[in-house]
Amino acid sequence: MNLENKPENIKRIAEALNISLDSIAFIDDSVVEIEAVKSILPEVTAILYECDLVYDKLSWFNLKSNVSIVDIEKRNETYRTDKSREALESQYDSFVDYINALEIKMNIHEATPIESSRIAELTQRTNKCTNGKRYTAGEIKDHIVLKNVKLYSLSVSDRFSDLGLDGTFEVEEYTLTLFCLSCSALGCEMEGKLFESIAAKHQLQARTRI
Repeated sequence: MNLENKPENIKRIAEALNISLDSIAFIDDSVVEIEAVKSILPEVTAILYECDLVYDKLSWFNLKSNVSIVDIEKRNETYRTDKSREALESQYDSFVDYINALEIKMNIHEATPIESSRIAELTQRTNKCTNGKRYTAGEIKDHIVLKNVKLYSLSVSDRFSDLGLDGTFEVEEYTLTLFCLSCSALGCEMEGKLFESIAAKHQLQARTRI
């Protein structure tokens, strides 16, 4: 039995899944546990379980998400293969050598309508490597067809699995209006490569909104 307190367990889950605390909802029938989580982890949404009311409290969640089954399967596969990545990293003293051993491949292409939900999810949930622009899936679909806007998506894979769509950027004429890279892709030298791709495709010289 895990005897650690709920806030510590929640932090461990967030670290294991590589997600931010504000992406977690904690539901419990104990007022004490709920108040402890609210006090220690205010970023977490804490909901007191009450049989007749809990579904109303959950109604603001987008439970009917448009994220595809393929995206979910890729994300689960990433979680399953993270142990292999950790084992590989332990074999190298140099982080650069470890990154090279991962055999990371990037595919940057113009976004397609079928990717709209995943791109919107990235903009809504990414808090670190982003210019802060948030879009809904509907807004992404609208932007894809605009003539003066180019929206791109970044798909990533390594020697262990296909990591799926992990980044996106948007260029309106010569202005970078959206930049968003998943936390799972940070630290793997993708940030620099993504900016190099933006510059190569559009020869951006000055103005960005980041």
